[in-house]
Amino acid sequence: MVPILRLYKRVKQKYGYKETINRFIKGSLEILKEERGYLTIKEGQAEGELIGGNLNMTSGMVCGKYSIDFSDKILFLEELGFETEPAMVSNYLYYMKQNGVFDKIKGLWIGNYEHESEISLEQIILDTIGNEYVFPIIKSNNFGHIETNTVIPIGTKAKIDTKKDIKIELVERCVK
Repeated sequence: MVPILRLYKRVKQKYGYKETINRFIKGSLEILKEERGYLTIKEGQAEGELIGGNLNMTSGMVCGKYSIDFSDKILFLEELGFETEPAMVSNYLYYMKQNGVFDKIKGLWIGNYEHESEISLEQIILDTIGNEYVFPIIKSNNFGHIETNTVIPIGTKAKIDTKKDIKIELVERCVK
């Protein structure tokens, strides 16, 4: 069993290493394909700087001294399902909504969230924001609290196009 664990760790390390080298050394603009594919939640196109991360942490930076400027950004969000019940996820999203985050962003990219209730992050988001906003919403499972993450360079410009297979792409290098 130990050799299998070592192999697993090497594969995981190779993936992260490869992603880091591709993004920061080679300047790759490619966001790795997602095995299960990208899902369009709401159609459209958007371009803006990438901002976001873990929903709990991001919602904590909506207001106050260290608040994030969400204006004209593509917001990406994920959450750790075994720590955060769907009701709490909904609370974070309502807090962001009440503080105008969804009025400012150009697009939303949803990542991994797996909860034993099988309630999905996209379902919670749609329940929270409904059809009130015109920005595109996409879903992929290639980032979040998972073993194989794509490297998302915060502050780099990206473009969402729901008509494409890979629905998000970087439009500028993160290292100049």
